[in-house]
Amino acid sequence: MRGLRVGVCAAALATAGCAARSAVAPPPPWEERGGRDQTRLLLAGALVDAGAPEGALQVLGALRAEGVEGVEIDLVQARALRAAGLVDDAAALLERVVDRQPRNGEAWRELGVLRMDAGAVGAAVTAFEAATAADPRSAAAWNNLGFARLSAGDAPGAVEALRTALQRDPSDRRTRNNLGFALVAAGQTVEALRAFSAAGDPASAQYNFGVALELRGDLAAAREAYAASLRLRADPRVSAALARLPVPSEATPP
Repeated sequence: MRGLRVGVCAAALATAGCAARSAVAPPPPWEERGGRDQTRLLLAGALVDAGAPEGALQVLGALRAEGVEGVEIDLVQARALRAAGLVDDAAALLERVVDRQPRNGEAWRELGVLRMDAGAVGAAVTAFEAATAADPRSAAAWNNLGFARLSAGDAPGAVEALRTALQRDPSDRRTRNNLGFALVAAGQTVEALRAFSAAGDPASAQYNFGVALELRGDLAAAREAYAASLRLRADPRVSAALARLPVPSEATPP
């Protein structure tokens, strides 16, 4: 069994005086193997990102057959399994990783995503909380925690997590949108519209504001937001959202 070695670096020390320099020795065989293994692991990850998880699993299977083991290959394989629809296998692999390394934030994040996909929102919250504890500087972990808490009905907790995510990465528009939804759920509509506006153009901000209001059950306010979006830009998606809402009944004259 051999593990992957990343970033192996050797430094040559200059000798004093005019001594002749010896020829540079070739890298040892284990270092060449480690470099090739790392390249193939990167290839597997790229295949997953390109939508070819089956190819990634073939590369990973070849590495395993050669005795390559370690957390890095486990994480890439879990991603490939999830992308291939083998979610139970991916979850089992990730659970073994966090059992061995409970402070591995990436493994906890991946496990949280799997649990969200399975509809196990409470378990996802637990996983993302473990991810933020293991890697508190990760904006992605805090964003995922905020989304999971919002899905679990914990709007104040979602707002707190999403604000933390924006402290880590103020430029993330997805997080700002998620914060807008959480703020609407928490009843902070004025600040929510500001968050949506900071995440995109005014028409998109009004549309997202309308969706959040509709989810909260405030249909009259949602209609106003959708109408405001359409005044800024024609969009069939927004027109369809407005059309599905009930038309307010006209007041009966006295």
